[in-house]
Amino acid sequence: LSRRVVPVFNTLAGKTLTAPMQTMCTELVRLFATIARATPHSQLTKEISLVPQLLEGIFYRLFPPAVLKLLVHLAVYDFMVDGGVNTGNFISESYVNQSQQKLGMRDYLHEVFAHIFHRCPG
Repeated sequence: LSRRVVPVFNTLAGKTLTAPMQTMCTELVRLFATIARATPHSQLTKEISLVPQLLEGIFYRLFPPAVLKLLVHLAVYDFMVDGGVNTGNFISESYVNQSQQKLGMRDYLHEVFAHIFHRCPG
């Protein structure tokens, strides 16, 4: 799935995502946040000393480089919209609409990145 979405970000170059695409990206990040939040609570083994290594391996498989690239693209897009890169020097109706459509994406991105950085220090 991420392999199909990343090329869209490569072709944006000063454009904005459509409302359905922004909604899809927010829901995709919400899915990744749910996975990242739930995985550490799984009963993996009774041997407590192995749990960190198992979690790290699981996170490497759940969040391969293609998914990480997508998440970084989404974070950069979020910063661009907040900075008004695509709307000019003034607050316009399109800027307000874009900001409202991506509502929540930043929080989910922060949560996913926090789990990944915590569970996969290498």
